[in-house]
Amino acid sequence: MYKKTIDLTPNERLLLTWQKHFAAFTISCNGQILGSFPDKASMKTGANFDLPGGRKVFVILQGGRPAVWLDGTDLITGTQSGISLPFYTGHISLILWGVLLSLIDLLAVRSLPVSSSVFLLLVVPALVAVALSSWIKATQGKNAVVVSTGWIAVIEAIRWLVFGFRPVNLILSLTTIYSMFRNHGDRRPDWNKFGKTLADSPIK
Repeated sequence: MYKKTIDLTPNERLLLTWQKHFAAFTISCNGQILGSFPDKASMKTGANFDLPGGRKVFVILQGGRPAVWLDGTDLITGTQSGISLPFYTGHISLILWGVLLSLIDLLAVRSLPVSSSVFLLLVVPALVAVALSSWIKATQGKNAVVVSTGWIAVIEAIRWLVFGFRPVNLILSLTTIYSMFRNHGDRRPDWNKFGKTLADSPIK
């Protein structure tokens, strides 16, 4: 069984507990059960639960992770309603890197007699970047970011050999790498690794 505690006030603490695949998910406040979800499917719909004092928290499974919303803020990630997590800056920047540099390459060879297969090869980096960004988004882990960085380095080296040094390429590539590492998912913990058994981690 897994657990997560959230301190609302010095005297008010939420406790989230669940089993594998978010089965039997329960939310309680200071030892009093507020409500539960029987399975993962029901969590995707979400539900409001009453807190002492007439307040309500909205619990839902978002992006494969629990979100506990109170007064427009996700208490787990600190994200405010309507504001994207900084993580998505890295996710989107990888897509932009692939698309923009492929367009630059296409413009560079538009006046040359190149075959359609060469044009296809020039858009491959963009297609792979989209695939890698989907991997980053799905896992929000560092492994995907490292692999994506390696892909950027390989493509940048090939472009350098083919087209020569282009400062705009280097700037875009370095900016993308920085953005991915800075926002690779630190704001969204890996719940499978974060969760601890109640027996090993007693409630304080």
